[in-house]
Amino acid sequence: MSERPDDLGAFEPRWTRENRIRANHALLDAIAAVWDEVPDQRFGQLVKNLSREPGGFADTWEWKHGAWYDRLKDAYRTWAKPGGAV
Repeated sequence: MSERPDDLGAFEPRWTRENRIRANHALLDAIAAVWDEVPDQRFGQLVKNLSREPGGFADTWEWKHGAWYDRLKDAYRTWAKPGGAV
């Protein structure tokens, strides 16, 4: 049985399983907050409306958490107002 060298014990990659779960929970909480403002939309409608841009829709395939958060914050500010939902 081989033992792990001690100098590797302190190394922790940036994206550990726990960090990924925490980041995904935060993103899902943000989606839930926005979706509460427009409960009549199906999930696909919500995503499509979040991806709207002047002249069409953004390609969401490569969006990272930051891009989703920005869109969710903008949508929440808009849709949380009375009569502001899409």
